[in-house]
Amino acid sequence: MVDHALSLLESYQQFQENAVYLPLEWVGLLELSGSDRLDFLQGQLSHDVKGLKEGEHLRSLMLNVKGHALAEMEVYRHQDKLWVLIEDGAKDFVQANFLRHIIFDQVEIQDLSETYRLFSILGPTAEAVLLALGALPKARQFIKQGDLILSQSPRSALTSFDVLVKIEAAQVLENELKNQATQAHPDILKLARIEAMIPKTAQEGGEGILPQEAGLDRYLSYRKGCYIGQEIMARIEARGNLHRGLSKLQLTNMPSEKDIYAAEGDKILGRLGTVVEHPKQGILALAILRQDAPKALRVGRTLAERL
Repeated sequence: MVDHALSLLESYQQFQENAVYLPLEWVGLLELSGSDRLDFLQGQLSHDVKGLKEGEHLRSLMLNVKGHALAEMEVYRHQDKLWVLIEDGAKDFVQANFLRHIIFDQVEIQDLSETYRLFSILGPTAEAVLLALGALPKARQFIKQGDLILSQSPRSALTSFDVLVKIEAAQVLENELKNQATQAHPDILKLARIEAMIPKTAQEGGEGILPQEAGLDRYLSYRKGCYIGQEIMARIEARGNLHRGLSKLQLTNMPSEKDIYAAEGDKILGRLGTVVEHPKQGILALAILRQDAPKALRVGRTLAERL
Protein backbone atom coordinates (compact mmCIF):
# COMPACT_ATOMS: atom_id res chain seq x y z
CA MET A 1 0.00 0.00 0.00
CA VAL A 2 1.44 3.37 -1.09
CA ASP A 3 1.21 6.11 1.52
CA HIS A 4 0.38 9.47 -0.05
CA ALA A 5 1.59 11.66 2.79
CA LEU A 6 0.90 14.99 1.07
CA SER A 7 -2.52 16.49 0.47
CA LEU A 8 -3.32 17.67 -3.04
CA LEU A 9 -2.75 21.28 -1.97
CA GLU A 10 0.68 20.46 -0.52
CA SER A 11 1.53 18.41 -3.61
CA TYR A 12 0.47 21.29 -5.86
CA GLN A 13 2.71 23.71 -3.98
CA GLN A 14 5.65 21.32 -4.28
CA PHE A 15 4.86 20.78 -7.98
CA GLN A 16 4.89 24.53 -8.60
CA GLU A 17 8.04 25.26 -6.62
CA ASN A 18 10.25 22.16 -6.64
CA ALA A 19 9.74 18.61 -7.90
CA VAL A 20 7.40 15.74 -7.13
CA TYR A 21 7.48 12.09 -8.12
CA LEU A 22 4.90 9.33 -8.48
CA PRO A 23 4.99 5.60 -9.25
CA LEU A 24 2.89 4.95 -12.35
CA GLU A 25 1.48 1.56 -11.48
CA TRP A 26 -1.06 1.56 -14.34
CA VAL A 27 1.62 1.58 -17.09
CA GLY A 28 2.34 -1.81 -18.65
CA LEU A 29 5.43 -2.82 -20.64
CA LEU A 30 5.59 -5.10 -23.68
CA GLU A 31 8.75 -6.11 -25.53
CA LEU A 32 8.57 -6.84 -29.27
CA SER A 33 11.40 -8.80 -30.88
CA GLY A 34 11.87 -10.61 -34.17
CA SER A 35 12.89 -9.52 -37.65
CA ASP A 36 9.46 -8.02 -38.51
CA ARG A 37 9.01 -6.05 -35.29
CA LEU A 38 9.42 -2.60 -36.90
CA ASP A 39 7.20 -3.26 -39.90
CA PHE A 40 4.58 -4.87 -37.68
CA LEU A 41 4.39 -2.03 -35.16
CA GLN A 42 4.48 0.55 -37.97
CA GLY A 43 1.24 -0.94 -39.26
CA GLN A 44 -0.41 -1.06 -35.84
CA LEU A 45 0.26 2.44 -34.49
CA SER A 46 -0.41 5.97 -35.67
CA HIS A 47 3.09 7.45 -35.42
CA ASP A 48 6.26 6.77 -37.43
CA VAL A 49 7.90 3.98 -35.44
CA LYS A 50 10.31 3.15 -38.27
CA GLY A 51 11.56 6.73 -38.16
CA LEU A 52 12.99 6.17 -34.68
CA LYS A 53 16.74 5.81 -34.33
CA GLU A 54 18.21 3.47 -31.75
CA GLY A 55 18.01 5.22 -28.36
CA GLU A 56 14.94 7.29 -29.32
CA HIS A 57 11.29 7.11 -28.26
CA LEU A 58 7.96 8.61 -29.28
CA ARG A 59 4.35 8.58 -28.17
CA SER A 60 1.77 6.95 -30.41
CA LEU A 61 -1.84 5.78 -30.50
CA MET A 62 -3.70 2.62 -31.36
CA LEU A 63 -6.65 3.51 -33.59
CA ASN A 64 -9.54 1.44 -34.82
CA VAL A 65 -10.66 1.32 -38.47
CA LYS A 66 -12.91 4.33 -37.82
CA GLY A 67 -9.89 6.36 -36.69
CA HIS A 68 -10.97 6.51 -33.04
CA ALA A 69 -8.16 6.63 -30.45
CA LEU A 70 -8.33 3.51 -28.25
CA ALA A 71 -4.96 3.36 -26.47
CA GLU A 72 -1.86 5.49 -25.88
CA MET A 73 1.70 4.30 -25.53
CA GLU A 74 5.39 5.25 -25.67
CA VAL A 75 7.65 3.27 -28.03
CA TYR A 76 11.36 2.89 -27.23
CA ARG A 77 13.70 1.63 -29.95
CA HIS A 78 16.54 -0.57 -28.69
CA GLN A 79 19.11 -2.21 -30.93
CA ASP A 80 17.26 -5.49 -31.46
CA LYS A 81 13.89 -4.93 -29.78
CA LEU A 82 11.10 -2.43 -29.22
CA TRP A 83 9.64 -1.59 -25.84
CA VAL A 84 6.06 -0.37 -25.67
CA LEU A 85 4.95 1.37 -22.46
CA ILE A 86 1.16 1.33 -22.44
CA GLU A 87 -0.76 3.94 -20.46
CA ASP A 88 -3.82 3.72 -18.23
CA GLY A 89 -4.06 -0.01 -17.63
CA ALA A 90 -4.62 -0.80 -21.33
CA LYS A 91 -1.76 -3.32 -21.62
CA ASP A 92 -3.95 -6.43 -21.89
CA PHE A 93 -6.16 -4.76 -24.52
CA VAL A 94 -3.16 -3.69 -26.60
CA GLN A 95 -1.43 -7.04 -26.28
CA ALA A 96 -4.57 -8.86 -27.41
CA ASN A 97 -4.83 -6.58 -30.44
CA PHE A 98 -1.19 -7.15 -31.35
CA LEU A 99 -1.56 -10.92 -31.07
CA ARG A 100 -4.71 -10.85 -33.19
CA HIS A 101 -2.84 -9.12 -36.03
CA ILE A 102 0.27 -11.33 -36.03
CA ILE A 103 -0.25 -13.76 -38.91
CA PHE A 104 2.96 -14.58 -40.76
CA ASP A 105 4.98 -11.81 -39.09
CA GLN A 106 8.21 -12.77 -37.37
CA VAL A 107 7.33 -11.04 -34.12
CA GLU A 108 7.45 -12.22 -30.53
CA ILE A 109 5.79 -10.38 -27.65
CA GLN A 110 6.92 -10.61 -24.05
CA ASP A 111 5.14 -8.99 -21.12
CA LEU A 112 7.72 -7.22 -18.91
CA SER A 113 5.20 -5.42 -16.70
CA GLU A 114 6.25 -7.39 -13.62
CA THR A 115 9.96 -6.89 -14.36
CA TYR A 116 10.09 -3.08 -14.48
CA ARG A 117 8.46 -0.21 -12.63
CA LEU A 118 7.86 3.31 -13.92
CA PHE A 119 8.17 6.59 -12.00
CA SER A 120 7.23 10.09 -13.16
CA ILE A 121 9.12 13.20 -12.00
CA LEU A 122 7.70 16.66 -12.65
CA GLY A 123 8.11 20.23 -11.48
CA PRO A 124 10.54 23.14 -12.05
CA THR A 125 13.48 21.31 -10.44
CA ALA A 126 12.83 17.97 -12.19
CA GLU A 127 15.92 18.44 -14.37
CA ALA A 128 18.08 18.68 -11.25
CA VAL A 129 16.58 15.41 -10.01
CA LEU A 130 17.49 13.68 -13.29
CA LEU A 131 21.01 15.07 -13.14
CA ALA A 132 21.33 13.67 -9.63
CA LEU A 133 20.32 10.29 -11.06
CA GLY A 134 23.12 10.59 -13.59
CA ALA A 135 21.89 12.05 -16.91
CA LEU A 136 19.50 14.52 -18.54
CA PRO A 137 17.84 13.12 -21.68
CA LYS A 138 16.93 15.39 -24.59
CA ALA A 139 13.56 15.26 -26.33
CA ARG A 140 12.94 11.85 -28.02
CA GLN A 141 16.13 10.48 -26.43
CA PHE A 142 16.26 7.85 -23.71
CA ILE A 143 19.36 7.14 -21.68
CA LYS A 144 20.35 3.89 -20.00
CA GLN A 145 21.93 4.59 -16.63
CA GLY A 146 22.69 1.35 -14.80
CA ASP A 147 19.32 -0.17 -13.87
CA LEU A 148 17.48 2.97 -15.03
CA ILE A 149 16.10 4.21 -18.34
CA LEU A 150 15.52 7.97 -18.33
CA SER A 151 13.34 9.90 -20.80
CA GLN A 152 11.23 13.04 -21.17
CA SER A 153 7.45 12.59 -20.99
CA PRO A 154 4.39 14.72 -21.86
CA ARG A 155 2.76 14.88 -18.43
CA SER A 156 2.81 18.62 -17.62
CA ALA A 157 3.52 22.04 -19.13
CA LEU A 158 6.90 21.93 -17.38
CA THR A 159 9.56 19.48 -18.49
CA SER A 160 8.69 16.15 -16.93
CA PHE A 161 10.49 12.84 -16.99
CA ASP A 162 9.81 9.12 -16.80
CA VAL A 163 12.25 6.74 -15.10
CA LEU A 164 11.92 3.05 -15.87
CA VAL A 165 13.68 0.83 -13.35
CA LYS A 166 14.15 -2.90 -12.84
CA ILE A 167 11.84 -4.05 -10.07
CA GLU A 168 14.70 -5.24 -7.85
CA ALA A 169 16.21 -1.73 -7.94
CA ALA A 170 12.92 0.17 -7.51
CA GLN A 171 13.30 0.70 -3.75
CA VAL A 172 16.85 2.02 -4.18
CA LEU A 173 15.57 4.49 -6.79
CA GLU A 174 12.69 5.60 -4.60
CA ASN A 175 15.08 6.23 -1.70
CA GLU A 176 17.17 8.41 -4.01
CA LEU A 177 14.10 10.26 -5.24
CA LYS A 178 13.06 11.06 -1.67
CA ASN A 179 16.33 12.99 -1.26
CA GLN A 180 15.52 15.21 -4.27
CA ALA A 181 11.72 15.34 -4.52
CA THR A 182 8.48 14.57 -2.68
CA GLN A 183 6.00 11.83 -3.43
CA ALA A 184 2.86 13.57 -4.57
CA HIS A 185 -0.85 12.98 -4.26
CA PRO A 186 -1.91 10.86 -7.28
CA ASP A 187 -4.33 13.55 -8.54
CA ILE A 188 -1.39 15.87 -9.22
CA LEU A 189 -1.03 14.24 -12.66
CA LYS A 190 -4.64 15.04 -13.54
CA LEU A 191 -4.20 18.56 -12.24
CA ALA A 192 -0.99 19.13 -14.21
CA ARG A 193 -2.58 17.83 -17.40
CA ILE A 194 -5.73 19.91 -17.08
CA GLU A 195 -3.77 23.08 -16.39
CA ALA A 196 -1.64 22.45 -19.50
CA MET A 197 -4.57 21.02 -21.56
CA ILE A 198 -2.70 17.76 -22.16
CA PRO A 199 -5.27 15.06 -23.00
CA LYS A 200 -5.03 11.34 -22.33
CA THR A 201 -6.58 8.73 -24.59
CA ALA A 202 -8.23 6.85 -21.70
CA GLN A 203 -10.09 9.99 -20.57
CA GLU A 204 -10.45 12.26 -23.61
CA GLY A 205 -10.22 9.63 -26.39
CA GLY A 206 -12.00 6.33 -26.87
CA GLU A 207 -14.79 5.05 -29.09
CA GLY A 208 -16.43 7.84 -31.05
CA ILE A 209 -13.58 10.32 -30.56
CA LEU A 210 -11.07 11.20 -33.27
CA PRO A 211 -7.50 12.07 -32.15
CA GLN A 212 -7.80 15.55 -33.69
CA GLU A 213 -10.92 16.26 -31.65
CA ALA A 214 -9.18 15.25 -28.42
CA GLY A 215 -5.94 17.16 -29.05
CA LEU A 216 -4.11 13.86 -29.56
CA ASP A 217 -3.02 14.65 -33.13
CA ARG A 218 0.53 15.33 -31.90
CA TYR A 219 0.83 11.53 -31.73
CA LEU A 220 0.02 11.01 -35.42
CA SER A 221 2.08 10.86 -38.58
CA TYR A 222 0.41 11.94 -41.82
CA ARG A 223 3.41 10.91 -43.91
CA LYS A 224 3.95 7.26 -43.02
CA GLY A 225 2.64 4.22 -44.89
CA CYS A 226 -0.43 2.11 -44.26
CA TYR A 227 -1.68 1.65 -40.70
CA ILE A 228 -5.02 0.97 -39.05
CA GLY A 229 -7.15 4.13 -39.24
CA GLN A 230 -4.89 5.89 -41.77
CA GLU A 231 -7.62 6.44 -44.35
CA ILE A 232 -9.69 8.44 -41.87
CA MET A 233 -6.63 10.45 -40.75
CA ALA A 234 -5.81 11.33 -44.38
CA ARG A 235 -9.40 12.40 -45.02
CA ILE A 236 -9.38 14.68 -41.97
CA GLU A 237 -6.04 16.20 -43.00
CA ALA A 238 -7.41 16.93 -46.48
CA ARG A 239 -10.74 18.37 -45.38
CA GLY A 240 -9.99 19.70 -41.90
CA ASN A 241 -13.68 20.10 -41.01
CA LEU A 242 -13.77 19.18 -37.33
CA HIS A 243 -16.83 20.24 -35.40
CA ARG A 244 -15.48 19.33 -31.95
CA GLY A 245 -12.32 20.12 -30.03
CA LEU A 246 -10.61 19.96 -26.65
CA SER A 247 -11.88 22.46 -24.07
CA LYS A 248 -11.30 23.27 -20.42
CA LEU A 249 -14.28 23.64 -18.08
CA GLN A 250 -14.94 24.85 -14.56
CA LEU A 251 -17.78 23.11 -12.74
CA THR A 252 -19.82 23.99 -9.65
CA ASN A 253 -19.80 20.41 -8.29
CA MET A 254 -18.17 17.06 -8.97
CA PRO A 255 -20.31 15.63 -11.81
CA SER A 256 -21.79 12.13 -11.89
CA GLU A 257 -22.49 12.16 -15.64
CA LYS A 258 -20.45 12.64 -18.82
CA ASP A 259 -22.79 14.23 -21.37
CA ILE A 260 -22.52 18.01 -21.71
CA TYR A 261 -25.44 20.28 -22.62
CA ALA A 262 -26.04 24.01 -22.93
CA ALA A 263 -27.12 25.45 -19.58
CA GLU A 264 -30.59 25.89 -21.10
CA GLY A 265 -31.03 23.02 -23.54
CA ASP A 266 -31.29 19.27 -24.07
CA LYS A 267 -28.97 18.77 -27.06
CA ILE A 268 -25.74 16.91 -26.25
CA LEU A 269 -22.79 19.17 -27.11
CA GLY A 270 -19.88 17.10 -25.88
CA ARG A 271 -18.42 14.60 -23.44
CA LEU A 272 -16.59 15.15 -20.18
CA GLY A 273 -13.07 13.75 -19.79
CA THR A 274 -10.58 14.19 -16.93
CA VAL A 275 -12.00 15.89 -13.81
CA VAL A 276 -10.12 17.05 -10.72
CA GLU A 277 -10.84 19.25 -7.71
CA HIS A 278 -8.13 21.89 -8.01
CA PRO A 279 -6.99 23.04 -4.54
CA LYS A 280 -7.13 26.71 -5.58
CA GLN A 281 -9.41 26.97 -8.62
CA GLY A 282 -12.30 24.64 -7.81
CA ILE A 283 -13.42 21.72 -9.97
CA LEU A 284 -11.74 21.71 -13.40
CA ALA A 285 -12.14 19.34 -16.31
CA LEU A 286 -11.14 18.64 -19.87
CA ALA A 287 -13.91 17.92 -22.34
CA ILE A 288 -14.56 17.17 -26.00
CA LEU A 289 -16.97 19.91 -26.98
CA ARG A 290 -18.59 21.31 -30.10
CA GLN A 291 -16.77 24.35 -31.42
CA ASP A 292 -19.98 26.39 -31.36
CA ALA A 293 -20.91 25.44 -27.78
CA PRO A 294 -21.86 28.39 -25.54
CA LYS A 295 -19.86 29.44 -22.50
CA ALA A 296 -22.63 28.46 -20.04
CA LEU A 297 -23.03 24.68 -19.89
CA ARG A 298 -24.22 21.88 -17.66
CA VAL A 299 -23.17 18.28 -17.05
CA GLY A 300 -26.31 16.55 -15.83
CA ARG A 301 -27.48 18.96 -13.13
CA THR A 302 -24.01 20.36 -12.54
CA LEU A 303 -23.43 23.82 -13.99
CA ALA A 304 -20.22 24.38 -15.94
CA GLU A 305 -18.42 27.22 -17.66
CA ARG A 306 -16.20 26.98 -20.70
CA LEU A 307 -12.86 28.62 -19.89
